[in-house]
Amino acid sequence: MELIKFRIYDPTEKRMVESGATPTMLASFFRATAVLNVRDGMEYQQFTGLLDKTGKEIWEGDILKHPIYHKALPVKWYDGEYIAGFYATSKLGHQLTNIALTVCEIIGTVDENSELLEDET
Repeated sequence: MELIKFRIYDPTEKRMVESGATPTMLASFFRATAVLNVRDGMEYQQFTGLLDKTGKEIWEGDILKHPIYHKALPVKWYDGEYIAGFYATSKLGHQLTNIALTVCEIIGTVDENSELLEDET
């Protein structure tokens, strides 16, 4: 069974806040972080169920480095799957399937390391 976990960035504390995977932990997490989502406009990010090549959990909002493309690729839910890259409508579209994500390495998050994406837009 795949773990269902979420996280959200707390800009005041400058850190990610993660939920647990049990229903009680999830409910507590959403109650505690609602103000970050509503007032601060921070988006909830879900665990993809995948690990990068070093064994770290891959989440929505992570920035990955692919061994072939050598580009900073943001992870996003798109058209029924998690992808890394600039999506189908972009001319830069390096779409990676769920399996391909596991050869990548996490180098940051879009909330904490947006400067890694500056050259990619």
